[in-house]
Amino acid sequence: MPSKLALCLALLGVSAFAQPKYEDILKNLKFRSIGPATMGGRTDDFAVVESDPRIIYAATAAGGLFKTINGGVTWQAVFENEPNPSIGDVTLAPSNPSIVYVGTGEANNRQSSSWGDGVYKSMDGGATWKHLGLDADAAALLLARVDSPGDAGAAESDAVAAAMTDAGALWVVQSTDDAEAEALFDARRLAYPAFERLGPVLTEDICVPRSAVPAMLAQIEAIGARRGVQIATIAHAGDGNLHPLLVTPPGDEAARTAAQAAFEQLLDAAIAAGGTVTGEHGVGLLKREGMHRELDPGSVALQYAVRHALDPRELFNPGKC
Repeated sequence: MPSKLALCLALLGVSAFAQPKYEDILKNLKFRSIGPATMGGRTDDFAVVESDPRIIYAATAAGGLFKTINGGVTWQAVFENEPNPSIGDVTLAPSNPSIVYVGTGEANNRQSSSWGDGVYKSMDGGATWKHLGLDADAAALLLARVDSPGDAGAAESDAVAAAMTDAGALWVVQSTDDAEAEALFDARRLAYPAFERLGPVLTEDICVPRSAVPAMLAQIEAIGARRGVQIATIAHAGDGNLHPLLVTPPGDEAARTAAQAAFEQLLDAAIAAGGTVTGEHGVGLLKREGMHRELDPGSVALQYAVRHALDPRELFNPGKC
């Protein structure tokens, strides 16, 4: 507010000798928030269109989003009329570079940075924006896709949206645009590399009956809390296949040990829920003990017998069975 007041006084002072009508001066005076008054010039992120590197988006801490189509010779502000000018991240949909996402709120917050109000999306290269309604306090993001064509598919989509709303979803949106729908799934695919930025990730691959998914998700959260391990879960919820991602700080041996203990507890919880230690990635060495806890001795003996019949000299993966 002090900067706005100073601007008003300066304009009034310049015209004081002409004795103008103050309303003539003030009626054309418009204010726009450009963020905090100090340390607000940081550029937080860039996004470049791979097919045309001359098109670049620059996200700023307190001044909005800028776009160039000529490699930086000229720039245009493309996030002018939204309520929050602080941008912490900008990314383009891999399937369509005209689809732009911005996350408001500076990524590296300091005493002068603005807080965000969610994610915005543009389908036309920044010309118009839509607030996606993603709440930072939301516990989960659920994506559903229907394959039926025409009216049948529309009816199924409406039924899915209604079920989400009835279950207490904070925000529900439907899309019939293929590019927009694919962009949402692109965001889901980018979840794993996003977590890798926080530290080494130990990936689980458990599977439980669909009816047990809610209880299993609660178990995952409880195990993470008990062990002091940050766990995020990506899932194919439709078939009960869950991928808890256990994130540990780089170089923290105690955290790595805690994550491994949590990993084993997740296997036991999946087995107790009537599930399996692996839904699609296989057992390998990491889950060998978990497999023995899941299968009865007769089943394990049968697998050893098949192995011995095909490889009596144990030439394949020696010492790993």
